Amino acid sequence: MTTISVDRLVALLLGLRYRQTVTLERIYIMLAAFWVLSSLTGLCCILNYLIALWLGRISISLFLLISIISYTKIVLTLSHYQAEVQHHVQQQPSQPNALNMVKYRKAVYSALWVQFALVVCYLTYFIIETLISQSNTYSLHLVVFWRLTIGLV
Repeated sequence: MTTISVDRLVALLLGLRYRQTVTLERIYIMLAAFWVLSSLTGLCCILNYLIALWLGRISISLFLLISIISYTKIVLTLSHYQAEVQHHVQQQPSQPNALNMVKYRKAVYSALWVQFALVVCYLTYFIIETLISQSNTYSLHLVVFWRLTIGLV
């Protein structure tokens, strides 16, 4: 989800230069980097679970933050573009540029809803995880909620 949000932001900001900047070779390099990092994280989980747990918490928080910042920038940029177009040129809805902007906006808002659901699921997981780690006694209710939040994630 983070990669998709950053890709959509780059596509919006670069416009026509997007295809020159985001090449197939660079995509392969990014995929290889993701595979290597995922493998190292898996290896870390085998070697030391506590390190893997903290690495997961930090990386998930970082990825969610990057996604939120990307989508915020996308929404603000789209609002700016729309205000600029309405101010300078009164376009008809049948023109291709207006249709592309509407289509892009719809795709962004659909992805934004998915991102929002992801943030809600992870946020509930982190809250329950924090409550369990701060609790001095064993609580069956917290364990049940913890398992439910793992299912949500």
